[in-house]
Amino acid sequence: MRSDRPQLQGDWKQLLYDKFYGLWPTCPVVFTYSHVRKLDSRKKSGSFWHGIAECPDCVTAHFYIHSEPAQNEHVVVDVNVIGRCTHSASTEDDTPVTRRRGRRLHGARRQETARVLVTRATTPTKEYYEQLSHMPSAAVAAGNITECRSPAVYRQAAYEYRRKQQLHPDMILELRMQTQD
Repeated sequence: MRSDRPQLQGDWKQLLYDKFYGLWPTCPVVFTYSHVRKLDSRKKSGSFWHGIAECPDCVTAHFYIHSEPAQNEHVVVDVNVIGRCTHSASTEDDTPVTRRRGRRLHGARRQETARVLVTRATTPTKEYYEQLSHMPSAAVAAGNITECRSPAVYRQAAYEYRRKQQLHPDMILELRMQTQD
């Protein structure tokens, strides 16, 4: 990282999405733009950080951090939502959107989910339905089931976790390696 170009570190996209999801559960926004003002920038009246997240079908959300955050202080993020949500059905006769939309399961959250699947000895389908039961009804009606990925995603994450635990992909060679140790 260059010193003249500060960056947001950590899993900031997931953190901001979780806060946005609490207020606007129907749209699975994905961050498409992020800009942090340079340290020696002459544009002092501009915001410190600006990010844009878009829903593939309807809204665009602009996130702003106006002043440079101090260490160990809470950061205030202003959000402007442009557009109207078209996911949820307007009446009971309308059919909700059937196309599956969602965010990817990656990073630390993917590792933790896979660890839970392997150690609790639960199935990906049971985990899917358990996560689905904890979702807001507005999000489920709109088709935004981002917090409960499909059983195939859970299966793949558990598979990758078990593969990392192995010494070698070949079972015979792994047994030989264990006996040598």
